[in-house]
Amino acid sequence: METNILLENGTNELEVLEFTIGSNHYGINVAKVREIIPYHPVTLVPNSHTCIEGIFMPREYRNIKEYEREIFALREQGKTNREICEKFGLKQRQLENFINRHNRNQAKLSSGISIKPKGRPRKDGTTLPPSIQQLNKVAQLQYELARKERQVKRLKMENELMRDFLSLTERK
Repeated sequence: METNILLENGTNELEVLEFTIGSNHYGINVAKVREIIPYHPVTLVPNSHTCIEGIFMPREYRNIKEYEREIFALREQGKTNREICEKFGLKQRQLENFINRHNRNQAKLSSGISIKPKGRPRKDGTTLPPSIQQLNKVAQLQYELARKERQVKRLKMENELMRDFLSLTERK
């Protein structure tokens, strides 16, 4: 029985999405459904339970930083945030947060504040990260000085830990 009746508030009616798995029929309240994804081929998961068929990626994922050039080119052309989001399949909040982060970093760079690199520190210490190489010489030297201060602080901490360990094991 298919009808195109829209439900009104207070009528105690319920719209149900009906689906089948195997020979079993199931139903769920339409208000609880976010999206309907058609079946995709799955990738088997090793050592998984027998009731798990596998996994799949419903969407292709790209980090928003990979769109940086295209986003700012579209903004220069006068495109709105909504148009940019529709083109790349982003949510408006994602784009706004990305632009805010970009603007904050640009403000830091223009005022001479170095941006701390994320992740593990460099081991060799010979080359500067690309974001630091773009800065003027004073900012590069400030970055190197801060890096060396962090290294000295780390070595002092290691020395203190080793001293405590040796005193606890009575090796002095």
